[in-house]
Amino acid sequence: MDISSQGCINLSISTVSSSINILQINLARTKAANKHLEKSIVNFRSDIILMQEPYSTEDGIKGLPQSWTVFSSKSNKSAIAIINTKLKPAIIARKKFTVAVKLQTGQNPTTFISAYNFPNINIQETLQELQEIVISLKGESIIIGADLNGHHTIWGYRDVDARGERILDFILANNFYIANSPDAAPTYERNTLKGWPDLTICSQDVITKIAKWVVSEELSLSDHKFINVKIDSHIQNSTYNRFKILHGNHSKFLNKLKPSINPLLEEIRNSQTQDDINKTTSHIQNKIIEACKSAYKIKKQKVLKPPSWYTPKLEIEKNRLKALRRRAQRAPQDQRISRFLILKRDLALYMRHVKQAKNSSWRTFCNNASNPFGKQYKAAFRKTMPPAHLIALKNNNPAGAKDQPLETKGWAAHRAPAVVQSSGTLSLTKFCKKLGQITHPFKPSPTIL
Repeated sequence: MDISSQGCINLSISTVSSSINILQINLARTKAANKHLEKSIVNFRSDIILMQEPYSTEDGIKGLPQSWTVFSSKSNKSAIAIINTKLKPAIIARKKFTVAVKLQTGQNPTTFISAYNFPNINIQETLQELQEIVISLKGESIIIGADLNGHHTIWGYRDVDARGERILDFILANNFYIANSPDAAPTYERNTLKGWPDLTICSQDVITKIAKWVVSEELSLSDHKFINVKIDSHIQNSTYNRFKILHGNHSKFLNKLKPSINPLLEEIRNSQTQDDINKTTSHIQNKIIEACKSAYKIKKQKVLKPPSWYTPKLEIEKNRLKALRRRAQRAPQDQRISRFLILKRDLALYMRHVKQAKNSSWRTFCNNASNPFGKQYKAAFRKTMPPAHLIALKNNNPAGAKDQPLETKGWAAHRAPAVVQSSGTLSLTKFCKKLGQITHPFKPSPTIL
């Protein structure tokens, strides 16, 4: 890793020679599949997810961690999630069935596109959206993860339909390549039905960098399978150091900064032009950052960990389902239907256990609240709504407690009358249980435009 500083000494510019792990999946509009995705990305060590048909409501895609940066199409039928916080995405297109995001990889940027088309809808609309995005990029590096529901022998089917021919025409017209292998395992499997509708399409300069394209047998809780794509690339990151200031050492910081105060004040007095002011401002920032570096520790990047609600019991149950699926696939023809029925029954039970585990974990998280504006409040409202707009504690006591009554203001009375008790107060425990269910006028859509 090559780290240098340009301009500001707090800015770290690093070039990492590593691979980008892309996960492609159709979540089949399943709530449990959305929730289980948080556990799956830990196993795949994914940086980006190209997803189709995530579970969503009118408010947007649901069940994904708030730490992810999620971009969705206007219909929420396709989305891109950025998991790696070192990647700095920029959305360049958001259409009905497609969404495109650009990332800086190496010397040139790479555009990631997620697209979906219903089996019973004319594919021309989706292909037109893709074509408009491709034309605007003018020969840049492109990766498309799409479920277009088209049949062709090139990507695994035994037959060719009109939809598949149109997809192939689009690929050839833009000099794209298909990363799918014709002899790969099916990307769609439901009981005895099999299919290869999920495509990974890329430009010529990207196809040479693909080090891995695999259909995974990892359980997805969807009738589609995970596609794991690895791309060799150089990623340039520009990040600002963040310091741990909650653990003392403030005296050391002040002692380090004191000798610089008088020279800086003199420099401020002598500043006459705009350039002088800019230089003085830069000197002040650098002196503060030098003092911080000598007094405080730098925050480290968080490592991906399995979600707290995912228990060893669920892992055992998941491994058992994977074994049942392998047995059903290898069973004789006369036993295959019955074995897939058993698998379907146990899979539904596992999906129920996943939902129960996450809901139970959220309930415990809320019940442990001691501060009405702490982690629980931030988890529900994503730091978008100031506490003054929501509630105020009686007697202006900011400490809070689990059973301390809260005085509701106009917001609660206007938006959630069912939550407020007849006396106009509610306990913090009950309030936290309802946080995730309330829609309020200040909360924007989770989709990033």
